[in-house]
Amino acid sequence: SLLARRLKQAEDGAVDLSTVRYMWNGAEPVDPETMTKLAEAGARFGLNPSALAPVYGMAETTLAVSIPDPDQGQVLDLVDPDLLEAMQRAVPSSKPNARALATLGKMVPNLEGRVVDSEGELLPTRGVGIIEVRGKAVTPGYITVDGHKPAQDADGWLNTGDVGYFTEEGLVVVCGRVKDVIIMGGRNIYPTDIERAAGTVAGVRPGNAVAVRLDAGQKRESFAVAVETNDYQDPEVVKRIEHEVVHAVFSEVGVRPRTVAVLGPGSIPKTSSGKLRRATSANLVH
Repeated sequence: SLLARRLKQAEDGAVDLSTVRYMWNGAEPVDPETMTKLAEAGARFGLNPSALAPVYGMAETTLAVSIPDPDQGQVLDLVDPDLLEAMQRAVPSSKPNARALATLGKMVPNLEGRVVDSEGELLPTRGVGIIEVRGKAVTPGYITVDGHKPAQDADGWLNTGDVGYFTEEGLVVVCGRVKDVIIMGGRNIYPTDIERAAGTVAGVRPGNAVAVRLDAGQKRESFAVAVETNDYQDPEVVKRIEHEVVHAVFSEVGVRPRTVAVLGPGSIPKTSSGKLRRATSANLVH
């Protein structure tokens, strides 16, 4: 999103991207629309859209988990959103409301992957659950103030903390983080879907919308949304943004947020690498 904006602002000929063969996008669940915007913004500088590759990795695996083959570009998996949320199944769909999810390539050599449910039972292809990985590159554990903490189970599997699935071709798809999933009425609602919808509202700063899980573990959970705007001191703009965020989120996931907080720039906490800190953001909406 940031790179796309910078390229839009740049003068013609400011950079030459015609020799770029491979450009990875990872660290957070990949937004297909952001990838499309980057491809469009980079076109006038010679950027080949097939060079853009969504990938999956983490520190615990010495970085790489899955990487697409070169020159494939963004490959999307279109699935039924209702079955994804209610049944935790990624069923292919050609309907207009199909959810477009970025595939992240196949597992890198010498690394295995599987998906299990909350009880640790293996799920079939396109079953949505917890992604686990195993291999020589996986760390044996963490060094903490209380000593060594194992990262693997007895069979060498690491719980990534990510929710996702494998396609028939063995492509990895990540839906979100286990701890961030909002459970309402038997549905699994992913914060990234809420944040993407809130970010479409005019006046909301790009990349500065966060969905916060409320009443986690209770019989009925809920959520709130915090967004940033440069016009946070204008009551009329704030009121409009609150109303439009509620409408946009409801249109996307069918549920209204309990509350919407409209804040000034720099209010939403992020990590040093720019990731949203959703748990910490709860302080913004109470």
